[in-house]
Amino acid sequence: MKARDYIIDGDGCVLEASGSAINALVYTQGLRGDYDAWMDSRCLSLASRSCSRNFLRSEHFNGPATAPHGMDGRLRLSPARNLQPLAPKFLQACAKEGLLTRIERCDGAHDGAYLALGTTRHGRRNSTRTGYLGPMRRRVGHG
Repeated sequence: MKARDYIIDGDGCVLEASGSAINALVYTQGLRGDYDAWMDSRCLSLASRSCSRNFLRSEHFNGPATAPHGMDGRLRLSPARNLQPLAPKFLQACAKEGLLTRIERCDGAHDGAYLALGTTRHGRRNSTRTGYLGPMRRRVGHG
């Protein structure tokens, strides 16, 4: 096998020779029910209402208004820039088979098929490290 070859077995699992079959910074938020369960066990700061506010504060969304997103945060968030031609067809096939299709997954639910959002800025990765730690390092003279 070549370095980038991988095989998808009958169960949809990726068997890879080396490297990664998926190489992206995909953005998603946790499940509303999980946060509320943590709140019920006395972790009040993890209630979905509190976490939602923090998600919004951290986001700088660049895309069509599909769900509540923040606009002033350091984490750049957007739909895929170069969507593969089969992606919409995949969603159509999911819907045809009765699977719920969503515009995205940042609404607190987890069931269904959707196109993932990514964290990029000017076509480059924009992780939490680059969005938050990079500016901080420059500010204190470490980079």
